[in-house]
Amino acid sequence: MIEYQVQPGVMQEGISISSLVRQARINPQGPLPLIRCNAALTTNVGQGFDDIIDFAPNVSCVKAFGLLTCAGVILTSTHESFPARAVVYHAPSGNFAPGKLQELLGYLADAHGAQPPLNSILAVYAFPNPADDGYREEALKIQNIGIPGDNIVFIPNISGVTFGINSHGQVGI
Repeated sequence: MIEYQVQPGVMQEGISISSLVRQARINPQGPLPLIRCNAALTTNVGQGFDDIIDFAPNVSCVKAFGLLTCAGVILTSTHESFPARAVVYHAPSGNFAPGKLQELLGYLADAHGAQPPLNSILAVYAFPNPADDGYREEALKIQNIGIPGDNIVFIPNISGVTFGINSHGQVGI
């Protein structure tokens, strides 16, 4: 898992989840990703809930909303044989209930129920508080189910109470 340090006061719009992972692998420090979303086309996901977003030309967003002690978690697959989509989960206090990660992976499955290869999954785990052992332990559960650690970006100290993804695959607050 890559612990990404946000540069204070530096934000950048238009960072795709793939670019964020690539950037974090090279330098685990950089701007806070930002996405602008039309409120009418944004789904806010409350504590303990999740939602899917299909990648499409028309911009819409799904954001974990109200992240005070919680984490916004995004999973997507880069494998070309699986649907171009992501799932956003609002992890209460940053925690995954038993079986929750398998459920989230199921949302990335193809029409026959086959799940994408775990090495094709990209994940972001973001929250507005300083990193601590509790958040790290929960985020490591993503790696412990088989997703490669260098495909997971752990972002503490986001300066906002939302984190999500748009239908163009761009992530941010």
